[in-house]
Amino acid sequence: TMAADAVSILRLDGDTLHYVRARGLSADRVTSLVLMPGDESTGNRALMRTPVWTGDLQADLRFNGSHGPLALFNTEGIRAVLTAPIILGADAWGIVGICMRQPYTFRPEEVRFASDVAQQAAIAIGNAKLYADLRTAYAQLEAAQEQAVQTAKLGALGQMAGGVAHD
Repeated sequence: TMAADAVSILRLDGDTLHYVRARGLSADRVTSLVLMPGDESTGNRALMRTPVWTGDLQADLRFNGSHGPLALFNTEGIRAVLTAPIILGADAWGIVGICMRQPYTFRPEEVRFASDVAQQAAIAIGNAKLYADLRTAYAQLEAAQEQAVQTAKLGALGQMAGGVAHD
């Protein structure tokens, strides 16, 4: 089994990835970190719908010149990273990140596991969106019904008033 030192979920907002949740990373640093997909191999590849990983950030040439996350990872002692895209429908929603504080060679089954976790996260996010949409539609229906009842009451009251005036 894979025992991660830190895990995170990042959400795509326009062209920017924002940390949504993280465990094992300093909260004050994570909340202020914004990852631009074009600046980082991990974010860019994940948004292209493929998992990406490195066994040693310091030795991986793909991360030369990286600033934001690599600086955070260096500060946090992160050496190995595996990310998998969260695909919601046809769109990239974000990524799941798994981090190790020692160099680590990710096995193919661990990459598949990260992809499976990302897929399950997409299902849960999709279900939450459907539930929120359903609650909104139900609230709108209740408001429309209440308005229809009030309109009917006013109509009946108008008819009664007209009948009394006629008598």
